[in-house]
Amino acid sequence: MKADRYEHRYNFARLVNGHDQLAVLSVAQQLGALSATATLTPRLLDLLDVAVAVYTVDRLSKRYGHTSRRFDLTLPVREPEAWNDSETKSALEQTLKVLTEDQWTLTFVRARSPAAAATMLSAYPPEQTFRAALFSGGLDSVAGAMNRAFETPGAGDKLLLVAGSTSTRLRAKQLAAVEAMNHAVKIRTGVAERFVPAFFKFDLSQDDLGEWYVDSKLQEISQRTRGFIFPVLGAVAASALGTQNLLVFENGVGAINLPLVTASLGVDQSRAMHPLHLSNLERFLARLLGHAIRFENPNAFRTKGEMCQDLVAELGHDAALEVVAASVSCDSFGMRHDHPSEHCGRCTSCLLRRAATLSAQLREDSSFYLHDLAELQRGQPSDGTQGFALMRMFATRLDKGARRGGMRGLLGEFPELRWARDGLRAQRPEYTVETIDERLEAMFVRYKAEWNALDAALSKRESLRAEVLATP
Repeated sequence: MKADRYEHRYNFARLVNGHDQLAVLSVAQQLGALSATATLTPRLLDLLDVAVAVYTVDRLSKRYGHTSRRFDLTLPVREPEAWNDSETKSALEQTLKVLTEDQWTLTFVRARSPAAAATMLSAYPPEQTFRAALFSGGLDSVAGAMNRAFETPGAGDKLLLVAGSTSTRLRAKQLAAVEAMNHAVKIRTGVAERFVPAFFKFDLSQDDLGEWYVDSKLQEISQRTRGFIFPVLGAVAASALGTQNLLVFENGVGAINLPLVTASLGVDQSRAMHPLHLSNLERFLARLLGHAIRFENPNAFRTKGEMCQDLVAELGHDAALEVVAASVSCDSFGMRHDHPSEHCGRCTSCLLRRAATLSAQLREDSSFYLHDLAELQRGQPSDGTQGFALMRMFATRLDKGARRGGMRGLLGEFPELRWARDGLRAQRPEYTVETIDERLEAMFVRYKAEWNALDAALSKRESLRAEVLATP
């Protein structure tokens, strides 16, 4: 299986109880309630299986320090000819390399006993139309899906929210968020069910993995291939429903995810919704499936705060706050089970959330966070407050880039922005490079204003409790 600590070989064609290892891990049976009219081709089922395999080996193969890993995978599929096409395979290996900063060598063989496709059973009539969207349960996906629903209030289509998790706790939180969203839409528009969850669970259990099994505490924690398996789940759902567009809801700053400090390496930065990664995925999927899949991010040039502001404008403060409270943002959510506060309040994700809700004047109760912001002013990085220090460093880098002269200065400070520009140019050919640069520069200026407001509140030693933020 493994040659050394940097090289990882997995043969998913090995038999486990008479079935290919990949068939044992397949999530194809979880597609049963997708839609009565969905069409699951053998190639779509292969795509699901390959995505699960990639995610599995990423989790099982721990990264040592900031080193790149080398993967050599043998994957049994129903249509090996399509997967072994040189351009298709090259596009997939390059997509995974950019996403994870690892080397990938993939060999496809014919499956001996592939997982059976699920029978399509649905409570919805055949004439019911759906649009597919990725859904994490985070603030961006909740606010983005809600804002999209209100943009087309009279539409008869439902929004199929595609999600996946290895955590029962996160899955429950995602389902609760969908319930809160449907409740808010029903009150506002009278539509009883605008959002339909299509959730997948990945169980990396010892029973399924056998000798490959690694205790969860020893698994790779970066999980960079979440940025592969989740978009693939959405692409399969969109293709099965006969649509070529898959909605993704991520603010532009978060999607690009620039390094907070100059010492950050590529392996430290998630590229799950990065424009270049999504562009690479589009190219690979078009080659494999024979038709286009477009990842449509309506918030590619907007901030998290602006997404929250739109939600407040549509629902009003109290209803918007109720929906926002149902979302989860914290980096350590999955590790904290014994405290009523689901958010630590001081990781970078929580700080971005706090800046966004402050900009929208959403008065989250102080008990929503485990740590009050005033602690960050007094704390040291050793106290777990390094998130705030990193965010301040990032703001300083943005200022430095701006002083050097607009987008040119930002590119000097953040060379990685060229990747974002290339991805946006490929995804949005209607925009010139100049237009993309103008919109990116303006977005970062607005983001900086949102962060400055949070930093200023902290500098005044305000705790941001509800009474402090109350609108006169």
